[in-house]
Amino acid sequence: CATSERTTLEGRSCSTFETIRSCSAIVGRRPHLKRRPASSRRSERAGTCAASIPHFVIRTVLDETPGGRTVRDEGELPRDTKRDILLYQNLIMTDDKTSNSSWGISTTAIQWFAVIWIAIGMAMSYWGIDVRGYFVNRFKQYGGDEAADSRSNKVDDTGGSDTRSWSAPEPVDVTQPDDESQRSLTLTEAMRLPQCAEIFEPEGSPAESFPVPKRKRARVLAGCRPEAYRRDDEGRRWIAYAIPNDAPSGTDLRILYYDREGALNWSHRLDRTDHANHFEANVRESFVVPLLPHVVCGGTLWAGATQVACLGAQNGEREWQGELAFWSGMPLRGHETSLVGADISGLTQRYPYSGVEMERREFEARGGHAGLYLYGPNHLLLAPDGGGPKRLTAYTFDRFERQWRTKLPGHPDSNYNDGVFPELDIAVLKIDETIYGLDLSDGSVRWAHETRDRSPIVALDETLYMLVRRDDEDNLLYALKPQSGEVQWHAPVPTGMIHLHAVEGKLILRSIRAVRRVERNP
Repeated sequence: CATSERTTLEGRSCSTFETIRSCSAIVGRRPHLKRRPASSRRSERAGTCAASIPHFVIRTVLDETPGGRTVRDEGELPRDTKRDILLYQNLIMTDDKTSNSSWGISTTAIQWFAVIWIAIGMAMSYWGIDVRGYFVNRFKQYGGDEAADSRSNKVDDTGGSDTRSWSAPEPVDVTQPDDESQRSLTLTEAMRLPQCAEIFEPEGSPAESFPVPKRKRARVLAGCRPEAYRRDDEGRRWIAYAIPNDAPSGTDLRILYYDREGALNWSHRLDRTDHANHFEANVRESFVVPLLPHVVCGGTLWAGATQVACLGAQNGEREWQGELAFWSGMPLRGHETSLVGADISGLTQRYPYSGVEMERREFEARGGHAGLYLYGPNHLLLAPDGGGPKRLTAYTFDRFERQWRTKLPGHPDSNYNDGVFPELDIAVLKIDETIYGLDLSDGSVRWAHETRDRSPIVALDETLYMLVRRDDEDNLLYALKPQSGEVQWHAPVPTGMIHLHAVEGKLILRSIRAVRRVERNP
């Protein structure tokens, strides 16, 4: 509903709907949605409603005058329009008298079909017939996927017939390596860096051009530690970092966008003073999500909510800002034209112009603070909290489908959660003192390394790099083959280097105060 017109739809006030800007193409200034040629179906300022969903027909219903007649019209919503969708369930309005579905099927017929289907299922259960197993067996009998069974390591009925049982190779102890693979590293000099705000706002306002020279860029970004940073293939950069505010404690979040030439296009300040009390205990991490070409969303995860600001991609104007009142197990991710998050009980897809939930997939077991949320650009791997089953389930952000599920020998480390590398088709998790590499496509265990400590791991140039931290000896940097876990080489690193980063194609080692770049691999 347009905010300027308090139109009533089917007796419900516009206030019950989420607001979109300039909704005239649906129920605003024009009383109906006219059918236009495909070449001219484009959004107006905020445009017709659409997203990456199948074609469907919108019926708009409104009163032209307070006591006037009802006008109805239909129009096909083009699939390629990717702008400003309301929940399409709210837009497919039905007539109270006819109660027809959007496909023209009687609701009564659908209800009778559901009743008959439930009755068949109850009868089969009464006579001891496994309903699910019956249809699965019929599927296999007439050409089911025997190939999938032959590819799996082992299939166990615990938790479902498609749950893979755990089968892992013997862990390799990388804390005590052999001398044959040892090499020496060539590193740059140690560089101590100030906070990001001092680098990007040397005079109190954002720098008009990207302030870091190319040769120092990777070290500066790893050293000043922005709260979020994204760079796309065209060289555009979005960076978010903390800046002081007027509260006794806590900081605001500055979001900057630099174009491919390094020029500042816009900046935005996200006010975080409402979370100033116990700031350090409540703040978790921040994120930047480009949903190009329309919006860029950024914000912060708190202990009990997710604060979001969605801005125009080209001008930085605020499209929507607010809080999603749920604890999230991962920072919001971008998928096509929407935001994806994960709360305690399920995956949620959110509309970036209002925060409205567009789609949801419930988890099979509860997540939460003690659960593992292992996330990547298009995947979430979830292991329930300590009271749930010991298994790992992989979901894709495409339609929230479950990709695979595997049993686990124990509960994984919930803080070791950034090990999804889709370009290498591998995911990494830690259970007790061992790090495991899992095939991202089916969940099979490819390799295992005993590290004892929580060893950071990154991907660069089709290689996995792992920093093994040891108590009484020098820490070790390992280069591993992603699919087999085979050690290509290892090398001792200088004392105090405890963090590992891959920034803009460079491998960076970081201590508490300084950073060093690996200039040449052995």
